[in-house]
Amino acid sequence: MNPLLPDVGPNHEIVAIINKENINDENDYQDDIILSIPENFYPKLSKEDIGTLEPIFCVDNMINTKCFSSHKRPIRIIKKYREEFKLEKGYKLGDIIKALKGKTMYVVRRDVDENGNKIDDIYVIVEGIVEDMEPYRIDEYDHTNLLLDFGHKKEPVSINRVFFKK
Repeated sequence: MNPLLPDVGPNHEIVAIINKENINDENDYQDDIILSIPENFYPKLSKEDIGTLEPIFCVDNMINTKCFSSHKRPIRIIKKYREEFKLEKGYKLGDIIKALKGKTMYVVRRDVDENGNKIDDIYVIVEGIVEDMEPYRIDEYDHTNLLLDFGHKKEPVSINRVFFKK
């Protein structure tokens, strides 16, 4: 059981949250269904580290997207950053790429030992600069990576592991 999330019973798992900021907000054109929440990285990442991360990516509801599978829905940005980046109704993947390019983001990934081998069960937060987005086919949530520059190399990272700092 994850002590950072509400207890939903032994046979259930929290797989997404709806951002409470825009529930029943008649002026908003999109729901923010966040599929990757930092709390899901506990206990491999400390509570203190989790508390510093803020999701950015989300998907819209089934009614607006006409897509049953949440992970096949187009990528969206949560309301706080839609407003900051001035993403208006009908924004597309290209608008998201333009808004994020050059921004510093934080990736949750496995730590590495002194030989460069990945260590299971120990996660760290690594800073990277957004270069581009790489969708597999189109802007489906589960098949899109961010191309991040980590200083010494550039590599694609799943949007499930990328956050802003609070």
